[in-house]
Amino acid sequence: MRTITSYDIGILARLAEGLAEPAARAMVRGYAERAHVADRFRKRFGRLHPFWGNGSLASAVLAERDAGPERFPSSPQHLAAMALVIDVLIDWRRRV
Repeated sequence: MRTITSYDIGILARLAEGLAEPAARAMVRGYAERAHVADRFRKRFGRLHPFWGNGSLASAVLAERDAGPERFPSSPQHLAAMALVIDVLIDWRRRV
């Protein structure tokens, strides 16, 4: 997976906000796996992955769905979703 940016975290948090915690965690892990596969493909073949793009989390998400409008991290729900995303990504990075 390419470098994780605040944009990536924001997109995943918008999607995670409306989900139960187990579903949100599974969703974030799934997109991390897709981004990882896409980045390995990009490095090996020198072009974008045909389904998941350039290896960034945002590219993997936006290849499949609309993330909706950007939100400012002012609500407790959105901050909690951002924290969940970061927690899952830390755990995922430790295992990869």
